[in-house]
Amino acid sequence: MSYKLTSEQEQKQFMRLNYGDKLNVNGELEIPGKNRNKDQFNYQDFLYRKQIHWLLKVNAIEPLSENDASWLHRIKNFRKSQLEKIDTELDSQIAPYVASLIYGDRTTIESSVYESYQRLGVVHLLAISGLHVNLIIAGFLLLFRRLGFQIEKTAIIMITMLPLYCLMTGANAPVVRAVIMAICLTGGRLLPIRVTSLQALCFSFVVVFVFNPYAILEIGFQLSYAVSFAIILSGRKILRKVSSNLLSALYISLISTISGIAIMSYHFYEFSVVGVFF
Repeated sequence: MSYKLTSEQEQKQFMRLNYGDKLNVNGELEIPGKNRNKDQFNYQDFLYRKQIHWLLKVNAIEPLSENDASWLHRIKNFRKSQLEKIDTELDSQIAPYVASLIYGDRTTIESSVYESYQRLGVVHLLAISGLHVNLIIAGFLLLFRRLGFQIEKTAIIMITMLPLYCLMTGANAPVVRAVIMAICLTGGRLLPIRVTSLQALCFSFVVVFVFNPYAILEIGFQLSYAVSFAIILSGRKILRKVSSNLLSALYISLISTISGIAIMSYHFYEFSVVGVFF
């Protein structure tokens, strides 16, 4: 949907809108345009991957007083209010990084800075990934263990909290994968069955694909599963033979970089080896 604001007052009015608010919209539907030059950015293909097949060129728009916010809208509105608080209360140089690393929002990062991270091949440092999920799980497990919680109670608490964390961070592909895998592995402690990391990875792939088949076209999805699959398989042959934690971390970075070269080259026509050390 595209609409040109006509006044500053109208801009302030729309900035107060929240998820779940209803709008009365009048406009015309248009087909997204294709790329005019070969091998350039294809806007129509980009929107198709987001399950968007039409563009609405709005002539008039009017907010309604009605509000039908669901529990999901309330979570999104809370996330939106926290991002606004970060933007207003923190230093302008720090706020974009805090929003990116806590809530997975990179919209406030300057394009030049983001492109620099991309060229260096370390843009993953600005994104919430499976590593963040694993660190949070490890932290809570340590905390609950110190508080004297039983393993079963800890597992139930983690299974309840992880989906909420996934929604709060924007539910991008790496986080969804890591959360589903963590729930499978944690749930295996409550059931008389053994769930391996490879089984959890495959199950998360099936779940994501069933609910959103378009996800397999996203770069984040492809990288997340390619890297995870490579690390899990290499763990059986390589990582088990390494005794040093530093050397193990270096091997994981190397395996992650190699497994993502094909995908990075296909989408961006380049890749960086600097990411091995970050």
